[in-house]
Amino acid sequence: MKSAEKRPQIVFTIKNQRGSLSITSLWTLAILSILAIGLAKNTIMGLRLDSYSLRANESAWLARAGIYHTVAILLDDVQDDSTKFYHSFSDDWANNKSFFKKVPCGDGFFEIAYTCEGDYGNISYFYGIQDENRKININKVPVSILQNLPGMNQEKLASLLDWRDRNDDKEPGGAEQDYYQRLPFPYICKNGEIDFLEELGLVQGISAEDVQSWRSLITIYGSGSVNINTASVEVFVTLGIPEELANKIVEFRWGKDAIPSTDDDNIFRNGRDIATNLSKNMKLQQEEQVLIQQLAGELLLDVQSSHFRIQSVGLTKNLAVNYKIKAVVERTSSKSIEIVHWQEGE
Repeated sequence: MKSAEKRPQIVFTIKNQRGSLSITSLWTLAILSILAIGLAKNTIMGLRLDSYSLRANESAWLARAGIYHTVAILLDDVQDDSTKFYHSFSDDWANNKSFFKKVPCGDGFFEIAYTCEGDYGNISYFYGIQDENRKININKVPVSILQNLPGMNQEKLASLLDWRDRNDDKEPGGAEQDYYQRLPFPYICKNGEIDFLEELGLVQGISAEDVQSWRSLITIYGSGSVNINTASVEVFVTLGIPEELANKIVEFRWGKDAIPSTDDDNIFRNGRDIATNLSKNMKLQQEEQVLIQQLAGELLLDVQSSHFRIQSVGLTKNLAVNYKIKAVVERTSSKSIEIVHWQEGE
């Protein structure tokens, strides 16, 4: 009897031990599972990051390929006709979907395009590149033109002149070193040409809103001449051309269909003959013709472009990753193009 009574105790003890073993095992398995899940998750995230990094690198090279592709087209534009000394929207670089829209390259493609502000036949998005000579060089033009910029006043104009000049003599209403050194976070007055448009925000009185409103009108590139074949009505008005005359120039330029980059476009081919060509095709007042002759004579109007802004976007095949490069190039001769600005990313 005693031995029979002991057996249940032994069995009970064993069952209890088995139960303890099972609970411990479950906790161990649970902890290991959590660790495994965490490790797997980190591994997957790492693989995804590696995959994204590879695609980002691929899209960056696609964007670079777009820049080189565009440079080749610019060189071809000159070499195809060495006697051509004018540039317009009829050129291949200006607006050509077959050359610049989703160009296949490797396992992806690149695209060259830009958004254009101004009166361009109700077209605001162009596949091509933008010549900087359609805008006013803020370092080169006279004061009489600078004062035509939207929102410009005496304080802003004087301060801009003080910022550009190479002396410490203050213009009436302007600002030189003494003003900038007294600011809570002082900096020097440059006393030199503007190197990038954002720099204008450092000048006394000029706000970020001013800089933004001037972007489509001004540049830091070129000789100071505005290309009459590519400039907007707004740029012509800033040059001092009445809006009515500016509209006549654009109307003549776009031809009967009023659309740029089409077969009926008219092109100014010689800076000396701008007024003559325009007066032959549009009804001009005597004072309008004199004004055009004056601006061309002062080399404020011309028919050539030397600097071009390229915006290239590289895209992977599934469009999951894209990369943007902005560059400005100078066409120094028929066989040479120099990169003068390069910016990667946004």
